[in-house]
Amino acid sequence: MDLPLEFRELMRPWLFPALLTVLTKTLRALGISNPFDWALSYRMFAAFLGWLSAACLSICCYSWFPDVLKDADKTVAQKKGRKKAVIATALFWCLPALHARHSSENLGGSVFFIGLSLLALSPLPRIKTSIGLFAGLLFGFAFEFRYQVGIMIGGALMWTILIARVRFFQLIPIFLGIFFSIFLGTLADYWGYGQWCFAPWNYFKFNILQNHFSIGEISPWWNYFRLTFTETWPLLGILSLISFIVAWIKNPRHILTWSLLPFFFFHCFIGHKELRFLFPMAHAAGIVFVQAWQSYLPNSLFIFKQISWFQWPYRILIGYNLIALITLISLPASMPIRFYQKLYTFKPTSSFTDNSSSFRIYYKDNTLFNYGGAMMNFYLPEHLSSTPYAQYSELMPLLIQSPEPLWIFHSRNTLPQSELTNESSVLQHWCQPEFSTLPAWLEKIPYHQTFDNVTNWTLFRCQKPLLF
Repeated sequence: MDLPLEFRELMRPWLFPALLTVLTKTLRALGISNPFDWALSYRMFAAFLGWLSAACLSICCYSWFPDVLKDADKTVAQKKGRKKAVIATALFWCLPALHARHSSENLGGSVFFIGLSLLALSPLPRIKTSIGLFAGLLFGFAFEFRYQVGIMIGGALMWTILIARVRFFQLIPIFLGIFFSIFLGTLADYWGYGQWCFAPWNYFKFNILQNHFSIGEISPWWNYFRLTFTETWPLLGILSLISFIVAWIKNPRHILTWSLLPFFFFHCFIGHKELRFLFPMAHAAGIVFVQAWQSYLPNSLFIFKQISWFQWPYRILIGYNLIALITLISLPASMPIRFYQKLYTFKPTSSFTDNSSSFRIYYKDNTLFNYGGAMMNFYLPEHLSSTPYAQYSELMPLLIQSPEPLWIFHSRNTLPQSELTNESSVLQHWCQPEFSTLPAWLEKIPYHQTFDNVTNWTLFRCQKPLLF
């Protein structure tokens, strides 16, 4: 069985897979059977929710950067800050790419911020029953998408009680909405697991009470600062994280502080750390950046006029942000998916037989359709069969005896010389790349050896010479 450990422990929510299943069946009913078209629809669904969360947060900027202030100069600054926050929410370097990433972290964050916006825009300390119920439904769905978002939900509700002075009985519609969403999630879990269970409790028991969060790679509390410095876009990642901390210090009574600070604090002290764990709070990164540095930002957003020397870093930062934004929305999030897409439509030809769509691929090290330990059967073509091998010498008898070409998968653009024996050394001459995830012209530029260690999934066509 290809299902992971979480399935056996009954601890992952099935609400998100259930939604995608409904979407997939709808597409199949419309005659769309290509899994890459399905994946595109998933990204469009996630991107729509991300855009909706950005729109809701932008509307919130009218209350988070108010016009009514005693000091006229501060009123102008607030209006300028509001404009910058709205633009930053739309054009922040990582947000469009994150919005389109159909993962539990991003959908949980998107739905949470839509619900939070409903609370923030309500005439507190009173909350209309309908608004509270709808916000609760959204909070519950966000929790079902990503259980850790429950910390953000708890922080937002604590803010409504302690800072906004909302009476507890007015939160009852919110709790009813949350409970109803969790009930729907439980029904989805029953559909997915085939038995009744309460997956949130199983998740908490497995990871917290049994301390499985500490199994695997463990890092200190400050490792997120290193990760944002070394594994994101240079400079922008660590600057984004620092902006959150500065904004929290400057706005201790803000609803974003109460929602996001406990979430970040919790993940800092969980042993296993991945950047994706922080993605739910990244939806507010544009607003938080302006909150943190508003007093240092020039009045003119793009500074087309004459600027002084100390405003040059801001101008450079704007351009650098746009470069990162364009790059991230232009490149695929995963290069292997490009290989799967080419493989899905690939139809081998042979000089000995008619065109055939059925063929076999030989692979080594269990890398083909095993991406990060997860089997990618979703993209597996029906006409493809695969066979593993341990040594290249095993392929030589097959290649010599068959007039048909052999198709070999390798994760690099050249077969490794160190693994080729005297017997199999001819593969260097008999095998030619059919297609790769990276373009062929990289091999032709000067000093192309720089790319030798870059993963470049390649399908090789191997065939003995006609006169052999």
